[in-house]
Amino acid sequence: MDKKETLLIEFERIEMNAATCKFAHFKSSSSKQNLTLILGVPVVIINVFIGSTLIKSLGDYSGTIISVLSLLAATLAGVQTYLSYQKKSMLHIEVGNLYSDIERESRISKGKIKADVMSIEEGWVSVSTLESKYSEANKKAQECPISDSALSGARNKFHSLKKANKSSKRDAVTGAPS
Repeated sequence: MDKKETLLIEFERIEMNAATCKFAHFKSSSSKQNLTLILGVPVVIINVFIGSTLIKSLGDYSGTIISVLSLLAATLAGVQTYLSYQKKSMLHIEVGNLYSDIERESRISKGKIKADVMSIEEGWVSVSTLESKYSEANKKAQECPISDSALSGARNKFHSLKKANKSSKRDAVTGAPS
């Protein structure tokens, strides 16, 4: 294996790892958004119902029903605030974008090496820079861990995209001709 092939393998490894992490963080963000909705929508509906004139038509029980519904709405809102799914979702997006940048830079550098517009030495400098960025992204990712299922799903997605695009001679992530 020559130096150019070795360098291309390194770029491919970085690109694959970054893409997998990106997919996993975006999937985790989506899950957190869904949990935000699951907890938030009932709070809104309950509060609208409490504030409506419909509740007064329940007669003597309206005070008790309002109390129970208020307690339920406050509990759901408290749980939502405590678990801070919205904040966690945004952090997953932020980290996913860091990995996306690394993936893109790796793909561009790989293309430059293939087109002979980047020297082998410049390529290794780029690998070192990307590895540093990857390490920083990993440190940031510790603030928002991903589940095993998100990671597994991301690996499956990346490999299926790669397999599909290999058969059409396209890039595994972007779908662009390679």
